[in-house]
Amino acid sequence: METPTTGGPGRERGPGDEPDRRVTTRRSLLGALAISGATGVSGCLGFGGDSGDDEPDGGGFRTVGPEGGPEPTPTPDPDGTPESGRTAPPPDQPTETPTATPTTTTPAGTDSAGDEWPSVDDPYYSALQDDLAAMDVPPGEFVYADNEADTLDAFQIWTDIAETSSLSVADDRPFSAARRVEVTEEPDNPWDVTMNGQVNNRSVTEGDVLLGVVHLRVPISSPTDSTIQFVAKDDDNPRTNMVATRQRVTPPTEWTRYYVPMQWSYDSEAGTWWWELFHGFGVQTTDVGGIALVDFDRAAKIEDLPSGPVAADE
Repeated sequence: METPTTGGPGRERGPGDEPDRRVTTRRSLLGALAISGATGVSGCLGFGGDSGDDEPDGGGFRTVGPEGGPEPTPTPDPDGTPESGRTAPPPDQPTETPTATPTTTTPAGTDSAGDEWPSVDDPYYSALQDDLAAMDVPPGEFVYADNEADTLDAFQIWTDIAETSSLSVADDRPFSAARRVEVTEEPDNPWDVTMNGQVNNRSVTEGDVLLGVVHLRVPISSPTDSTIQFVAKDDDNPRTNMVATRQRVTPPTEWTRYYVPMQWSYDSEAGTWWWELFHGFGVQTTDVGGIALVDFDRAAKIEDLPSGPVAADE
């Protein structure tokens, strides 16, 4: 793919960033379910799938259009509520380890994700555990998989106006699996292009706390600055958003890690809930990598979790 000359000043493509585009389209006979209160929008989201033999290592997003699956469900616009979690420093500021908080006894009836972080072989996930432990975040469990490649493979793109491709990630980055999402036509709604990761291996209950982690950047090939919205919900509550932080972000041209705290306010069974990233804010290109979702049950408090952007290589 030729590098466009547009994209604004300051955008530079990093080493090994040229994607090897492989777009996979799956057609399905799944019917759309009417969503109450959402005019002209129907269906539910988030159907995982195994990658085909022709997918690159680390899996890839499936691009599914209106004829091949349920349409995305709308989520109300962010209300501008201040971030409730521990705010990470902006990308141009050094990372500071927050002051340790006193250890408290877990109240009776409160779930715990475990006394120690589970052992993982994935270098990025292991380093992420160390980063969170340094911020006095209690141990949790990785939701989708115990490695970044299989987690990335759990996400699909639901749209027919975007293309996805695999990316080579430079050795100096803490993660290794990344994808590029190119919105090729003007969307009508932010949820018209959504990167969706349905959770099939566990349920969540009211009060459970989770932390999403993702690395984002806008490459030089993007015709405009990109906007991404973080959303977490289930198919019984399509107009809610369990993300307890600033929901919309505009990534810079350099890889930046985002911490995304969530607190569930209802019970959701396995296979009915998900974390997703809305990409439908115009014709734009965004690189996505280093995805993780950590489940703490109720062992962590939402206000004690990191929140917001931090430079990926800090």
